[in-house]
Amino acid sequence: MLARGKGDEFYRHEAEEVLTWDGLGVRLDEQSASWKLAIRAIQSAIVRADAAIAARNAGDVVATPEVSTSTAPSIEGRKGVLASVARKDWIAEKSASAWVQKTSNEHSVWSQRFLDLVGDRPIGGYSKAVKRLPNLTPDRRPILTPFM
Repeated sequence: MLARGKGDEFYRHEAEEVLTWDGLGVRLDEQSASWKLAIRAIQSAIVRADAAIAARNAGDVVATPEVSTSTAPSIEGRKGVLASVARKDWIAEKSASAWVQKTSNEHSVWSQRFLDLVGDRPIGGYSKAVKRLPNLTPDRRPILTPFM
């Protein structure tokens, strides 16, 4: 498809997704002729990535592309509700409709310990590893009680 200069709905959806990324700042009208260029750029990137993957699989050394971090927001700059506020609202909502008092207390305790461990930040400021922490089995969790 790339050699013929044609794109299908898959590449159109990929281009639409890329245009929603934070920091990119590009918007296209539905009827814009630039969609063809955006789709071609997506196709070219996929071809280059596939070639790099094939070269690495063959044992060749392939340089990792540099990624500019100037457009990535810092943790402090990410917008969102503080985790403690979201926690309080979540507990209040669930306690009013679905939880008994014991369940509410249990969730209140573990979520507070989580915030004590990782800190109270905007929801978007936590890494993926930190977000998975409550899902670890008890034997794999770090000790969440403070040392005295």
